[in-house]
Amino acid sequence: MHGAVGTALGGVTTLVGEPQNLLIAEKAGWNFIEFFLSMAPVTMPVFVCGLITCLLLEKFKVFGYGTELP
Repeated sequence: MHGAVGTALGGVTTLVGEPQNLLIAEKAGWNFIEFFLSMAPVTMPVFVCGLITCLLLEKFKVFGYGTELP
């Protein structure tokens, strides 16, 4: 789970992480740093909330997450 969620969360924060980010940056004329700084007010809170969600699911073993594999 952590690999899939981490990839999804990281993808929204960078220019090359998701195809739609490339389109947004091209239309806006942003480079990598400009994209990151312009989108950070949205992407960073989403990233933090996603990490907190992973931690809470793991800690409280909600929906079977956090259980030990045989």
